[in-house]
Amino acid sequence: MAKYFPQALRDFKESEFLQLRQGSMSLTDYERQFEQLSRYAPHLVDTEVKKIRRFENGLRPEIGMIIMSHRFTSYREMLERAHAISYQRTSFEQYAQQSKESSGKRKWNDPNKDRCNWQSKRPNTGVRIGGASGNITLCPKCNKLHRGECLLGKNMCFRCGKPGHIALNCTEPPKRKDDDQDKNKKGKARVFALNQHEAE
Repeated sequence: MAKYFPQALRDFKESEFLQLRQGSMSLTDYERQFEQLSRYAPHLVDTEVKKIRRFENGLRPEIGMIIMSHRFTSYREMLERAHAISYQRTSFEQYAQQSKESSGKRKWNDPNKDRCNWQSKRPNTGVRIGGASGNITLCPKCNKLHRGECLLGKNMCFRCGKPGHIALNCTEPPKRKDDDQDKNKKGKARVFALNQHEAE
């Protein structure tokens, strides 16, 4: 022992064992290193309690904090629990990564993406009344429904369109549409269906 394993080397290995931490190692690799280096410092792990505490001190904080909250009677029991926690954390991290990647793909490959954007970019035309030829929108100036140019602030009658008075005091009779125009409009809205005999 003195020739092939001098005291200086033993001290170095013991120091290495005392400084051993899991860090970026997997739990299996940490366990292997712990078992190898503990042989050079048997007095530090000569009881189950000492061995458990020494192993716990080197674990990563997210595993060590959970392990330290339990009281284990044997090193093997503690080791099995540590492996179970490590496996659960690894599985959860992989699942979270896959979910993140798949949500990223859905975000860019969404078939409704363009349609949604197009709908959101359509201008807000307010309330619509009537067909395509009779749209009435909410005026942003007077906050009322009307067609054409807004007369608010121009001192003009909303009823007859003449200046000098308001619609409340207007003496002009309300504008009536021509009967011919009404007939024409009604005629445009009609639908005719012919059978073969009538068409001939």
